[in-house]
Order: sequence, then structure tokens, then C-alpha cells
Amino acid sequence: MKNNWQRKKLKDLVLYSKGRKPRNLGKKSFERTIPYIDIKAFEKGIIRKYSDENNTNLTDGNDILIVWDGARFGLSANKVKGAVGSTIMKLTPIDGVDPKYLSYFIKSKYRDIQNKPRGVGIPHVEPSLLWNFEMPTPNKDVQIEVAQKIDALFSKIDAGEENLKKVEKQLEVYRQAVLKKAFENTGYKEVKLNDIVKQVKISFDPKKTKDEKVYIGLEHISKGTGEILEYSSTSEVRSNKNVFNSGNILYGKLRPYLSKVAIPNRNGVCSTDILVFEAKFGINNELVKYLLLNRDFVSFATDSSTGVQHPRTKWNIIKEYHFFIPKKIEEQQKLVSKIKSKFLLISKLHKDINNMVFRVDSLRQSILKKAFEGKLV
Repeated sequence: MKNNWQRKKLKDLVLYSKGRKPRNLGKKSFERTIPYIDIKAFEKGIIRKYSDENNTNLTDGNDILIVWDGARFGLSANKVKGAVGSTIMKLTPIDGVDPKYLSYFIKSKYRDIQNKPRGVGIPHVEPSLLWNFEMPTPNKDVQIEVAQKIDALFSKIDAGEENLKKVEKQLEVYRQAVLKKAFENTGYKEVKLNDIVKQVKISFDPKKTKDEKVYIGLEHISKGTGEILEYSSTSEVRSNKNVFNSGNILYGKLRPYLSKVAIPNRNGVCSTDILVFEAKFGINNELVKYLLLNRDFVSFATDSSTGVQHPRTKWNIIKEYHFFIPKKIEEQQKLVSKIKSKFLLISKLHKDINNMVFRVDSLRQSILKKAFEGKLV
């Protein structure tokens, strides 16, 4: 840090007050015109509720807001206008402190705040940690200059990150193109899902056994890739589940638009929101997996779902869906090998992009560190 920069505790640089829940809160109306800043509004800019001016803690956009409790505690933002929600703390910088400079300083401390929460059940920001952070404080003109330098560097990083997201979306388009081309051969035979798989309906009751088994929930299956993210265990399972064997096809019937399909390499049990299929004789099980990942089938299953909050499709409906597949198992295996090689390439590129995104976040933190060491001006 430069010699002419003073270190001042955060508690001496801001006025702070907790948000509150207004009495008159609901949909936008003639009386309720002020956006209510809850977590969704704070993080994604989605305004769900509005209030009037009574019993509110208002921010004009020049304050810094910090999520005070919950999973995202320590997350901060500025340039947000409205009524501050009950889980958010408002920090108003005193004279001589630039709001954007202060906001960047608090962002630089996010990991420190997350690493030392207050409370066990619902984590909170630890006040003694936050208020005692020492902020390098040059004169306000220098603060503004530093903030502008950070803005410029972050803009370049944001542009790069946006390009990565575009590439990621293109990979999903390519994945579907691979499947579409694989199954459009006019020489293939037409079959129903019911012709190539049979549903396995074996129930597991955790109350009747103390033996721990492998467990797969929908959260353990990747969206649209056919991959299992991880295997869990039945140690925390309390309700009945479906039994599966290694090589069975698992299909998520809840929210079928998520396209959760996978083939486990071990025996176990799964959520009852997962249908278990066994490939019939002469049918390659991985071929079935790719058929179920195909966008046309996903659209059919989604359109046939019932339920608003928790839409589910049913075996009695999807079993009638028509596919076109190679007649011989040897041809099926060749086709699966081609699809698999391209999917492996896509997965590798996805991992490379995720690694780059992680490095982008680290780069932001590195810039903030240099900024508050006085190395940007």
C-alpha cells in the first residue's frame, strides 16, 4: 500500500442500517410503486414485490447493499434502488468515501466473509469481522480513479466471460445436432420406446434394511449430458426408492425438460422421480440413453407432463413414442461409439470452459487485491 494511503476501519467509513419488511407489500399498484429488494432482486434484478414508503429502509442507489444472512451472505452490490429487504444490510459511505471504491473493497472481502460465518443453521455475516476490515483510503479523487481503473479492467473480463458463455451455448447446440444427425437415417427401423426397453419396478424400503446402498437422486444427474455427477448413499434416505442395476437406464420424469438421463455403473437405488429401464434383447442400452436425450423426445415428454409446480411425465405416455434405430446390435454399437466420441469431446470443452470461468473469478480477485495495494494508479 502507498505511504500516503491511510488504513481506516470500515465501521468508521459508513453508516449502516438493516433492511426491513414493509407492512404494505405485494404486487405493483397505485400505492405500491417502490421495488422491494429481496435476494432475487438483489442478485438477478428480478423485482417480485413492491411497497409504499411506510416502514421502509430506502436506498437511492448510492449505498452499498450486503446480503446479511443465508447461503449468499456477504454478497454485495450498489446502484440498486428501492426498499431494502429484511435480509440485507445497507451501508451509506460518509463524506470523503467514493461509493464505487467502497463497493469494490467489500467485494474483495467476499471470500473472507464466507469463510468466517456467524451461526451454524443459517449463516450470517460476522459483524466483528466486517466492521473491523481496514480499507486503504487515499483522497476521494484517487478513490474515483482506482474505481475507474477497476471498471475498465472488469469490462474486458466481462466481455471475455460473455464469449465463454456463448461458446458453451453453442456446444449444447452441437450436442443436439450430433443426436439429430445420428438418428435421421432413412434405413433405420421404427420402434416404440416400449419395444426397446422394459420398466423395472422394484421398490426399496429403507426401514427394512440397515445395509447402506448407492443412491442417485435427480440432483446427481447432469442436465442434458447423460452423465452422473456423483454417487451418494442411502444413509440419509427415509422414504421408499426405486432399485436399479448396473447398466440400467435412469430417466428423470420430474421436469423432463431438464433432460436427466444416465446409465449407472453399479447397483443401487434412486429417487422415485426417476424411472428405471432395462434394454431389451438386441438393444444397446447406451443407444437408448441417447434416444432419450434427443430434443424431439425431450419436447414430447415435456409437452405431455402434468402438474404446474412439479410437472411430471408418465411411462404410459412416453412408452408410445416412436424412434428410428439401426436394425442390428452391431450397427447400434457403431453408432453409439460415434456419438460417444463426440460427446466426450464436448464434455472436455465444457470442462475447459468451466476452468476458464474459475480463472476469470480469480483474476477479478487479483485485480481487486492490486487495486487496494495501490498498484493500479
